[in-house]
Amino acid sequence: MTVISTPDQKADSEQVDLSACEREPIHVPGCIQSHGALLVLEPTRLTIKNVAGDTGTLLGHAPETLLGRSLAQLFGPARVKHLRPLLAQDDLATPLHALDPDLRLGTVPVDASVHRSRLIKVATGRRCADRSVLVVEFEAADLPDLRTRDPLTTVQQMLLAVQPAPDQKAFCQAATEQIRRATGYDRVMIYRFLPEGEGSVIAESHREGVASYLGLRYPASDIPRQARDLYLRNWLRIIADVRSVPAPLLGPAKGGRDAMPAVLDMSQCTLRAASPIHLEYLRNMGVAATMTISIIVGGRLWGLIACHHTVPKRIPRHLRAVCELFGHMFSFQLEAREHVEALEIRHRLRRARETLVQRISEEGDLARGLIQQASSLLGYVNAGGVALLVEDAFFAIGRRPGEDQVRALVRWLASSQSSGEAVFATASLASQWEPARDFAQDASGLLVLAVARTPPIYILWFRPEVLETVRWGGNPDKPVEIGSGGYRVYPRKSFEAYSQSVRLHAEPWTETEIEAVQLLRLSLLEIILKRMEQVARERNAAQARHEVMLAELNHRVKNTLATVQALARHSRGSATALDAYVHSFEQRIQAMAASHNLLSDAAWQKVELRSLIVEQLSPYAKEGDSLWLEGDRMSLLPRMGASLGMVFHELATNSAKYGALSVPGGRVRIRWSVTGHAPSRVLSLFWREVGGPTVKPPRREGFGSFVTQRLIEYEMQGTSEVIYKPDGVCFYMDVPETALVLGTVLNGASGKSATQADETTGAPRILLVEDDALLAHVLEEAVRALGWTPVGPVARIEAAMVLTLIEAGSLDGAVLDINVDDEKVWPVAEILQNQGVPFLFATAYDRSRDVLPARFANVPILSKPFVEQQLMDTLMSLVAGRDPQHNGHSRFDA
Repeated sequence: MTVISTPDQKADSEQVDLSACEREPIHVPGCIQSHGALLVLEPTRLTIKNVAGDTGTLLGHAPETLLGRSLAQLFGPARVKHLRPLLAQDDLATPLHALDPDLRLGTVPVDASVHRSRLIKVATGRRCADRSVLVVEFEAADLPDLRTRDPLTTVQQMLLAVQPAPDQKAFCQAATEQIRRATGYDRVMIYRFLPEGEGSVIAESHREGVASYLGLRYPASDIPRQARDLYLRNWLRIIADVRSVPAPLLGPAKGGRDAMPAVLDMSQCTLRAASPIHLEYLRNMGVAATMTISIIVGGRLWGLIACHHTVPKRIPRHLRAVCELFGHMFSFQLEAREHVEALEIRHRLRRARETLVQRISEEGDLARGLIQQASSLLGYVNAGGVALLVEDAFFAIGRRPGEDQVRALVRWLASSQSSGEAVFATASLASQWEPARDFAQDASGLLVLAVARTPPIYILWFRPEVLETVRWGGNPDKPVEIGSGGYRVYPRKSFEAYSQSVRLHAEPWTETEIEAVQLLRLSLLEIILKRMEQVARERNAAQARHEVMLAELNHRVKNTLATVQALARHSRGSATALDAYVHSFEQRIQAMAASHNLLSDAAWQKVELRSLIVEQLSPYAKEGDSLWLEGDRMSLLPRMGASLGMVFHELATNSAKYGALSVPGGRVRIRWSVTGHAPSRVLSLFWREVGGPTVKPPRREGFGSFVTQRLIEYEMQGTSEVIYKPDGVCFYMDVPETALVLGTVLNGASGKSATQADETTGAPRILLVEDDALLAHVLEEAVRALGWTPVGPVARIEAAMVLTLIEAGSLDGAVLDINVDDEKVWPVAEILQNQGVPFLFATAYDRSRDVLPARFANVPILSKPFVEQQLMDTLMSLVAGRDPQHNGHSRFDA
């Protein structure tokens, strides 16, 4: 049969209150499956408080004779002595195999498992904080076959069989076949949960003559919320016989279970009896026994491997261990496959976004740029139509509503969505906005990007209606039935395929597509410089997020911020106008980002010299066209890669402004090689510009020249020279291989010696230890601004130690970076402490992370990034002998 259903259509059948199913306390059934036995023990004396199940067969004692007895009386002192260390473990939240499977107390050998649980107050439903108990479960021990004696090998063979599957569908199908082959169940299905809560059978393996449920969908009420919660906690759940009568949990004769002030939480019990409603549901399906394996992906219940059998079936513990381990590994591999697929999609969308944003940014007018790229926007998220509303301008292509309808839609969005919601997505617009019914055929699905609200800048993607026929396992509008008198809810009896046509729905937008639109918004905001109010809101929101996450910021990020601050300061000093300052600063930030991207791709382990050059010159020249490179492959140290990237950026921007790259036909040739013998080998690099305008030497040294010289001399211990030949600029650089190239060790020191520093007679002398050239220059300028004498700065621990000993008795203070070229500065700090020289740490580390050794616990900390005045005030307080805590600060934060 087939019916037509729309999102707001109500079932014509009698309405049933399903909340009773949701409230059913399935974790405290008070009974177990009858094929096993269970003991509840007081955890200290190991006395038996409660008992359930077939204890006569399994343990050799009737249930009523076990209450109040000690475990030693049942198992014997030797076994209990062996068991006590296991019971004392803290991690007993899940069942753990406890005793030898050849243990024989009754008429058959038994398997036993133990876990820790708590009692739950009947009145409140909450756990009793002081009522911990031990739960021991028993089952008849089946002698396992060779396959289950070695679970790991069995699981490896099963995984090898599923791994070649080319896609998710085949992967899941192979899994059902492997589970059925291993367990012998009549039917094995993979049931996947859908976004709205219902589920669908996406893979199935069954024996001949058993009905197939493949492709059928089931309502969310079939597996209520509390059942899903238990599936998240229990990887494997088994019901041996749905028709067997559960065995009640017995307690002392003085009170029945209903009178108990607390009941046992059986969430982790392997033998826990199933819900009566669920058992009846299974009987209605013709199922006599089940096993369910959870599929957990990213911490959420992705689906279930459901196994059905038409006659009672008990799976021994060893085989259950195989299935549970397979469930873990299958979940991990499924998550990895989804992650790889998502990464591929993100990579494709990233390339599309970069191309799109670049083309839009080339237009001076945002509206014109968006309109010209409408076709690219349409394909960005695989939509059927796209509409653009930029202030008063409107443009649309593909299947979409009319202009008046789009403007009305935007007004509704603006009034119904909060100002912080920039992206809105729905697969059924008509279910949320009634007027959308008029154009549902062309635009049932909607994805909106609100780039800005004042003035309005909206991009709207539409997807047409998809008339879908859903095959349900029974009537979804009658998930349950009411018994006579209406006092009890029964599961439905019919599971015959029931077709339902769904209207007013489109293909759903994926999380990856929504994320891509969010990233597009950020990229577009960078283009809209004139929208200062919107940019300010974004920065404030970002700042708020950053404040929440400050405790998680790592040392590398804070050092980067300090370097950015130094760049801003120096860029300001060399710029002649605000626009020039903003432009040069943005370019330098982008250059840093380009180097960081390369380092990030290599996990901050190395960076290739050729890749670094190509990346930094990519805005101005392409290799093989106006850029010619010659040299062997060479991996650079991570920190040196970032510094050398800034050198190439300054050379490139200078060439693009004044040199060969400023005119068509101009070229840059870069050649490098390593000469000499270890340990004094030298990396030589030569930059030559040809085909450009006539070169004239600059009248003054700019910040670019300063950066180039400072970084090479200070951080790399090298030398450099720029020659302004009329036919093109030449740049030479010689750097010790040990300072730059990965895989070599640096033994030398860097930085100025005390004798090189500018001397001021009688002024305080401050030792500076900092490995970042730009930050070192900031420290140096701050000391000189006070009229004092900087000693150094130095960028190596060994050099700092030597300098501290040489300057003994003449130092008045010191500023130390904690992490200097990947070494801690503690040896220098110890020498200063022994000499009685006051010092502070200028660092990106946070004392709350226990970075400082105990002997330096009271040393003042100046957190990066900091401002120059703050540094000067701290130095004055330090040298004057005042404890910074007297001023209300135990550390100095920027």
